Amino acid sequence: MDVKEENLDELLEKAELEAAGDEVVSSGRNLSDSDNENEEKENPYLVEFSREYDWLNDKGEMEKISSLDLSGLVDLTTIDGEYFDRLLIKVGHRPQNKFTDFTYCKYVAMHVTNRPAEFFNMLGIRDMMIVIALINHFFMYGQGLVMTGQ
Repeated sequence: MDVKEENLDELLEKAELEAAGDEVVSSGRNLSDSDNENEEKENPYLVEFSREYDWLNDKGEMEKISSLDLSGLVDLTTIDGEYFDRLLIKVGHRPQNKFTDFTYCKYVAMHVTNRPAEFFNMLGIRDMMIVIALINHFFMYGQGLVMTGQ
């Protein structure tokens, strides 16, 4: 028996011991995919602000806003991307990295939430930076985040 076969035999023996040990330790647990049915699924595109904001909506009613849903990001198209780029050119703004730029991310957030610029202009800088981080993460990695402003 050569060295490779001995190492393989030792590895197999260790694996069997670990599996047996895990089986003993885990014997009382019954885990299934349905165990988490009652848990509410978190929205990875929901930004929770560090404070509540008072906002006068389109109906003239004052509403308190403590979070923002950016799930519209998943519906963006190439045409939307071109539109955002044209907006930046039109206002003469050329950021080095548009995915971390306040202006670019504000345009994206306005588009996916149907909220006006005034809404984003009133946000505290920390809360807007969380919005920017989520947009950046979406464009760079194709997914949202689970974040809070607290």
